[in-house]
Amino acid sequence: NAKASPTSSPDFHKPMTDTDTVVAVLGNGKVIPGIELIDVQLQSVAAKLGSAVGVQRFFERVSSVPRNHSVQDLLTFMQKGELPIADDGSVLVYKRLESTSQAGVFVDCHSKKVKQRVGSHVFMDEKLVDADRTQDCSNGLHVARRDYLSTFSGDVTVLAKLAPEDVIAVPHRDARKLRAKGYHIIAQLSPEDARRVCSNQPM
Repeated sequence: NAKASPTSSPDFHKPMTDTDTVVAVLGNGKVIPGIELIDVQLQSVAAKLGSAVGVQRFFERVSSVPRNHSVQDLLTFMQKGELPIADDGSVLVYKRLESTSQAGVFVDCHSKKVKQRVGSHVFMDEKLVDADRTQDCSNGLHVARRDYLSTFSGDVTVLAKLAPEDVIAVPHRDARKLRAKGYHIIAQLSPEDARRVCSNQPM
């Protein structure tokens, strides 16, 4: 396209307008449409507040996802969530859990049977995750954007890394949460930070 701007162009790093479309073309020739949805993350990199390496790895990981709808849904999920991209190309998300009598051990808020802690990689068989995007609540591991946390029960808020390839479905009627087949807990938020994010305020 004659009007296209490469990432090396100063114009590429200007805030996007409603008519801008960004298509990521990787070195292997794979194309990822709809990248304009993560303008916040791209602008963070331009302002040196985010990781260019992380964004590159995110593109590489997204390009390997066999379900095209999952890629587009993940971008929509990230659009207004201001969710950072980690250096390994995963996305940082939030999760509400319940504490147990054992220090540092939590359980999910639904079944209260899945024990987990900081450092845990929680995962399930992909076949058990409902891929139907018309279903708001269904089988799968749920993670959320900051603006949805207040709807979850639980007394603990954790920060988790979500691999793009683990995303299965983002409900069409509410893109503030998603169902995945796995996530990796990397931190428990302090009570103060948990209160802030559960009130949809940045840490």
